[in-house]
Amino acid sequence: MAPKLCTPAYFEAFLARSWAEGTTKVRHLFFDIRHRGYTGSFSHLARFLAPWRSSTRVGDENDRSSSDQEAPVAPRVKTLDPMTGRHISPLTAAVLCVKPRGQMTARQIVNVDVLKAASAEFTTMRHLAMRFRGYFVAGRGRGWTSG
Repeated sequence: MAPKLCTPAYFEAFLARSWAEGTTKVRHLFFDIRHRGYTGSFSHLARFLAPWRSSTRVGDENDRSSSDQEAPVAPRVKTLDPMTGRHISPLTAAVLCVKPRGQMTARQIVNVDVLKAASAEFTTMRHLAMRFRGYFVAGRGRGWTSG
């Protein structure tokens, strides 16, 4: 069952992108998804984002003035399968990362698109996997040996 407009999960890919771009205030995100059709409550969205907030707070109090501090990392988002409403497992994501689009079912294609929208890393990994696969399909990998 697909998430409904009244659940923040329906807007998870958009929320993840916004969060990664630095929009982490619930009221701003609420306003943004409200304009995209969200019919749920502010508190429902706040509860949905709570795990993201707590994952970015770890270490915030330590050395804020440090000049060698790394850039903040976007929280790991559990991406939902829009057709079932269930989380896409890491194993399923890994399989979809290396499977050519022409060999996918309609559901798999939708899930790849959701994963790509939610994660720039997934998009990069899939692009590299498809390029690597292309070497073998084109016969360029024949001279390679395993060992």
